[in-house]
Amino acid sequence: MARGVLLNARSIVNKVHELQGLLDVLCPSFMLITESWLRESIPISFFVDTNRYQVIRRDQCDTVGGGVCALVDKQYTVLQVDVVEDVEQQHVFKWQIY
Repeated sequence: MARGVLLNARSIVNKVHELQGLLDVLCPSFMLITESWLRESIPISFFVDTNRYQVIRRDQCDTVGGGVCALVDKQYTVLQVDVVEDVEQQHVFKWQIY
């Protein structure tokens, strides 16, 4: 059975050890992270074991804060189903995980 975690991180860059601890203890099938505060210059391997998790992220490039990230165990297949732009110029991504 899939187990998930939702985390409002307010920056995972300065909480990498705590994030890794949560992943090690809880062993979630997926983790959804809001307020990741990631930037393009930060590689995925900096904050997660890429042998275990697939990472889908949408960084907020033009302001401080924001950004979302999903970590999905590699035993699952993740497909992008649809991309829609809403009226506030934010992107909505729909994903199917199975």
